[in-house]
Amino acid sequence: MNRHTAWILVCAWVGLTLAPSAEADFVLSIEEVTVDPGGTVAVSVTLDNDDPIEAFQFGIVHNPAQLSAISIDPGPALSAMNGGDGADFLYTEIDPLGEPGSVAGALFSLSLPIETLPPGVGHELIEITYAGAVGIATATASPLDFTEELGEPDIEVVVAMGPVAVTPTQVSGEVVFNPTPIVDLACTPSGSCSLDYDLTWTNPTSYGSIRIFIDGVFDGSIIGIATSTSISFATEGVHEICLVGSFGTLDSPPACCTFTADPLPDAVADLSCIVDGDTCLGTITWTNTEPYTSIEIHHDGVLFETLAGTATSTTLLADETAITLCVIPINACGVGTSTCCNVACGVSFVRGDCNLDQGFDIADAISGLSILFGGAAPLQCDDACDANDDGGFDIADMIYILNALFAGGPNPEEPYPACGPDVTPDPLECTFGCP
Repeated sequence: MNRHTAWILVCAWVGLTLAPSAEADFVLSIEEVTVDPGGTVAVSVTLDNDDPIEAFQFGIVHNPAQLSAISIDPGPALSAMNGGDGADFLYTEIDPLGEPGSVAGALFSLSLPIETLPPGVGHELIEITYAGAVGIATATASPLDFTEELGEPDIEVVVAMGPVAVTPTQVSGEVVFNPTPIVDLACTPSGSCSLDYDLTWTNPTSYGSIRIFIDGVFDGSIIGIATSTSISFATEGVHEICLVGSFGTLDSPPACCTFTADPLPDAVADLSCIVDGDTCLGTITWTNTEPYTSIEIHHDGVLFETLAGTATSTTLLADETAITLCVIPINACGVGTSTCCNVACGVSFVRGDCNLDQGFDIADAISGLSILFGGAAPLQCDDACDANDDGGFDIADMIYILNALFAGGPNPEEPYPACGPDVTPDPLECTFGCP
């Protein structure tokens, strides 16, 4: 017994007598989709039905030079049958007897209660996945047609309710090939110090236009025969340029290049400014984040000295007046971002006077805790808050103050209790202490 005979016998075995009404309309449709050359695409076969049905069968033929059917799967309408178990009987075959095409047939129930597909529009019965051939011309439409000339004997195109089969109206579909993507895209800086880039590429097919996307945002179109253009960036950083070849409403897959537009030097890192309280000698160190041609040291915005691009330290004599010292990297493209610190020597303060009111009391502990944990603005003398003189400003200093005030702990080291300079070198800054 061949599969076609088996299918007819299964339908007859159900033995229902309810038939579609004479006025009922049934429309089988194949979806129209697009595919990239060499890509894959799923095509749905849908049914519009005025009356319920309990079975269907059909064949679909395609152009084997342009498409290859690679799988046939039940659509949502079929998968939902029988509480989600699908149709009791489902038959599918690709290229039956070597003929290019696909056949599918389903009987929803093989036992009572009988499952039916209720009246509705757009029931997705079957999904066929096709692979598109490589090298197909842009906008080629490859037809998908219902057929009754597949298999042996031929598979008819019918929907059925019980033993009564009806030939539905048949709407063909097609797979349209998108344009082939642009190839050999190259993104090259216009100059070593420019945020302008030159783009070149090859068009493997004809385009109506070429659309440009910068960082995922559409930036405009150029004529479809163009093979070069220029792009300007407003900011440094990592950018992506993508070109999409368009033909009517069809778009090719994007061709992209990603690069870092960063001609100016990055700032130095790990800047440290330490002043020896005895000698007022300031030692400034940093880390170079990339090669520089030179490094400038500025005092209060005025050029103080120019160092070699490999330099990572310098020294200076500080005085009681705080200065803002900035390390500025330079390369062939220009000046980078400044990295700065304040430098001073001999600024008078009272150690432990964290709120700078010339006293030493619980308000100093409260002030320090507010700065450390309460979001209060830092004061102008971290050294004054370094009550334990360990070169840091942290909660240990607040504990030190409270122990000194209430638990008999030692008083802060000099300068205390009178104003005076810091005699212990540390990285803490003090631009204002005692008036």
